[in-house]
Amino acid sequence: MIQAAFVTAPRGGRFLFLFAAALFMAAPAGATETIWQKGNDFVRIEKADGGTAPSSLPKLSADAVRAVLASVQVSGDSDTGPLFDSDQLSTLAAPVARALAQLQPGQDVTFAVKAQGGILDYIGPPRATAGRIFLDGDSVGLIIGMVHGTFLTSTFAADPARIRTGSRLSAQETEHRIVPGGAVTLAMAGRGDWAKISSFAWTGTYGMPVAQTPAIPAAAAPVAAVAPAPVPAEAAPATPAAALAAPAPQDPAQIEQRFAALKRLLDNHMISQDEYDHAKADLLKAMATLPGH
Repeated sequence: MIQAAFVTAPRGGRFLFLFAAALFMAAPAGATETIWQKGNDFVRIEKADGGTAPSSLPKLSADAVRAVLASVQVSGDSDTGPLFDSDQLSTLAAPVARALAQLQPGQDVTFAVKAQGGILDYIGPPRATAGRIFLDGDSVGLIIGMVHGTFLTSTFAADPARIRTGSRLSAQETEHRIVPGGAVTLAMAGRGDWAKISSFAWTGTYGMPVAQTPAIPAAAAPVAAVAPAPVPAEAAPATPAAALAAPAPQDPAQIEQRFAALKRLLDNHMISQDEYDHAKADLLKAMATLPGH
């Protein structure tokens, strides 16, 4: 913090002494910088509570950060779903992108955002989803500290100091766990609260394997030419262009898989609602033409 002092000289006059050393010195390693805050919601830069890996990632845009956060699914006691809803994504994307652009080695971005999934969240105790996000090599690291958790004192008053943003040193103490899949993997075995999210999350490519036809040795001439087996629709890369341009399959199971792929692309904001509706209509027409319909 920059401080100023006004001193009155013995012979009169007033001198301003400005201690400007802070302008030329880095913030202390343990300092916390608030990038954005509204009520109990916040995005901050804090000291990392463990070693950090060098990163080769460029600065991420707000849209890229939104895609990163939208890619994370968690499982609870009875269901599986996105870690963040659309309102939370809209709240966090821009300030988290600004914070990540300012990160120095040994720092993390911590965040908390309110959860409002139903009427009880408006009239009951406040709940929040909170964690920390950071750059980890060529991936983005995410540790969750609480998912729709309350932060109350023993007198049932809200206490923001009780918001848990997770830690590298120990796993979170909630029933929610990150579900690996697509661009999301677990950073450590046994740590369901810690994910690594590859650049596939914001480039729109999930890198799903495509079946390969084995090469025929040069010395072994085939008896008869055999056409390679068709690649199942569900094994094709789930890119927006492929999902929208591919013809509707004629098998009920493949149609169901196409529906799931389109829904994932919509949830991850990789296709628009209009594109989803158009592709969905094509699939429904294809299903209506199947035998028995």
